[in-house]
Amino acid sequence: MDIEKAYFSLSEVLARWSIAEDDLIYLAENNKLRLSIRVFNLFLEFGDYEEDIDGARFHVPEERRHFSGLLDLHACDAFHLFRGHHQTKLLEAIVPLCSIR
Repeated sequence: MDIEKAYFSLSEVLARWSIAEDDLIYLAENNKLRLSIRVFNLFLEFGDYEEDIDGARFHVPEERRHFSGLLDLHACDAFHLFRGHHQTKLLEAIVPLCSIR
């Protein structure tokens, strides 16, 4: 039975596209494909960056709240998830890296 979905797992995409996992990772790491993760009740800080008088950038928080839904991974996030961190610590690897705006 086919059901309507808002997102597909990596294994489903690999099967539907008949693509190797390494190729999918390559596309995500090189900003040719956007991957997302599903999170539940994750505490996030939304904000922006500003520069001080010397040009150093610093984070300015605007909102803090719990979030459930899909978070897009940037190319560097995909790299750290698949190549830079042990995959058993998925959420720990992604949450500090995501640039949420």
